[in-house]
Amino acid sequence: MANPKLPGISESEQALLYAKLNEYNRGRASFKEAGVYLVVLPRPGKPNYSLWLYSPLPEKQSILYIHDLSPDINESLRIASTMFYYSRRCLILMDYNEKRMQSNGDDLIFFGKYRGHFLHEILKVDPAYLSWIAYKFTPKIPKQERFVKIAQAYHSVHLDVMLRKSKEVRRKSRYLGEVNEKLTDLKLKVMRVRLFESYGSKYTRLSNVKLAIVNAWSSRL
Repeated sequence: MANPKLPGISESEQALLYAKLNEYNRGRASFKEAGVYLVVLPRPGKPNYSLWLYSPLPEKQSILYIHDLSPDINESLRIASTMFYYSRRCLILMDYNEKRMQSNGDDLIFFGKYRGHFLHEILKVDPAYLSWIAYKFTPKIPKQERFVKIAQAYHSVHLDVMLRKSKEVRRKSRYLGEVNEKLTDLKLKVMRVRLFESYGSKYTRLSNVKLAIVNAWSSRL
C-alpha cells in the first residue's frame, strides 16, 4: 500500500514522519493476524484526521470508525501512537475510502439503554456494556452475529487502551519491585522517634517513620 501524500507539510517532513512511523511499527503483528489501526486523512467536510480499526473479525466492511483526532498530522499521530503503544497492531496512514468505511448500520445497537446508538459511541462511555454485547449477548440471526463480531473488535480496542493504562499505573506506583521479587541491599533510616509511657513502663514508638532507600535493590528472584 502506497503512503498517501499528507496535506500541509513538506516532502522532507513527510519522509521523516513516515520513517518514524515505520520504526514505531517494527516488530508488531501483521494486519492479517491482528488487524491494524488507521489514521485516516481529512476529507471535505471533515477537517480532522480520524482513527479507525481494520479487524479480521467481521467478514465484510471490516474498517470500523473509532473517533476523530486533530487537524494536525503530528498531533494526531502522537495521540494514536501513545494510546496504542503497547498494542500488537501496527499504525498506518491512509486516505478515506467511502465504499469500505461508510457505515451500513451493522454496528447500530438495536436494544437496551443504548438503542439507536453506534458501538463506537459506547466504547468510551460504557466499555463494560460493550463487553457484555461482545461476549454475553446471544445473536439469533446472521445480522446479529456480525453485530457481535463488530462489538468484539471494538472491545479489543478497549483492551489495548487498558493495557497502556495498566503499564502506566505500574510504572508510577509508589511501591518498589514486583510481586514475588526479592529486594536486597536496602537500608532504613529512622527520621523521627516519639517516647511515651504506658502502665508505668516506657516504650519507644516510631511515629511517621519515613523510609529512605539508601542502596537500590540489586537482585531479583
